[in-house]
Amino acid sequence: MQVFASARNGFFVGLIFVSLGMKCFDLNNKSVSDSGKRKKWLAGSVVFFALYVGEITVLYFLHCKRIDDTSLYISQLLFVPSLFLTSVLFPVKIPVKISVLLRNLSTGMYYLHRPILWWVMFWTENAAVDFIVVSLAAFVICMISYKVKFKNKYYLLKLTLEV
Repeated sequence: MQVFASARNGFFVGLIFVSLGMKCFDLNNKSVSDSGKRKKWLAGSVVFFALYVGEITVLYFLHCKRIDDTSLYISQLLFVPSLFLTSVLFPVKIPVKISVLLRNLSTGMYYLHRPILWWVMFWTENAAVDFIVVSLAAFVICMISYKVKFKNKYYLLKLTLEV
């Protein structure tokens, strides 16, 4: 932490998760979509989720020293790819316009949540209140930015809503 200042950098997060994404692509392309595969990945996701929750719980009760924002766990390296591969096997019919809106909200709210959280933490120390206020504020800011035509438009919060 003294050298990198954060665990969220290209080496510890970017390289690992991009590599996992590439492996997920290979696994998805090599296997045939059938009900046995669905059951296997769904069972794996449930097991890895239990492992993930277990890791968080054990570290919490052991009062382990935490660094960064305490949201990176070793079991995520198993749970996240498993959940992704499971989601690919269960396609959901979503209209393209809704899909684009959800994608834009995902990106926009991700970019906004830290600055909003920084301001919210001046007034409250309750994590649940922080989560609710930050989520609602980021959602409202994104939705307004999608509807209002700004003279000097910035495209960080959305890509496009036109299809």
